[in-house]
Amino acid sequence: NYARSDARCRHNLTYWQNLPYYGFGMGAASYLEGYRFTRPRKTQEYYRWVTDGCNWQVGASMGVMDRFLETLMLGLRLSQGVRLGSIESEFGSSKVTSLLKCLRRYQTPGWVEIFDRHSGNLVSGDLVLPLTNLWLRLADPEGLLFSNVVLAEIFAYDF
Repeated sequence: NYARSDARCRHNLTYWQNLPYYGFGMGAASYLEGYRFTRPRKTQEYYRWVTDGCNWQVGASMGVMDRFLETLMLGLRLSQGVRLGSIESEFGSSKVTSLLKCLRRYQTPGWVEIFDRHSGNLVSGDLVLPLTNLWLRLADPEGLLFSNVVLAEIFAYDF
């Protein structure tokens, strides 16, 4: 998961940034417009799917909370983290406020950081709007080593 900035795998970044993608072939997964689906995995099922005109899919629509948690789970695995302005615009300012409250206890030991990407400075205390340039990330190495603890806290939190 470590790479020089000029050698990052753009393919994998699509998944980590929770962007839409389209998969082709048996068992391939796709994610479009909040809907995650897969192609049939077995040869005969796949053949039947193709001969039926590829017009049925196996999958489910993701709810808002599922997308919120998945966006955090995937984004916090990136060294840059997640942009709080994006979280706010997609899920609302109350989700950002709750998220920061949830993670406040992990800032003190240095596991979670909020930083201004424009200035490069870490931000502590109350955040000043707008959130456009503010990013939330797991600190390297401590936060990344304890990422499962932080993510479990997020998943257990009552948003």
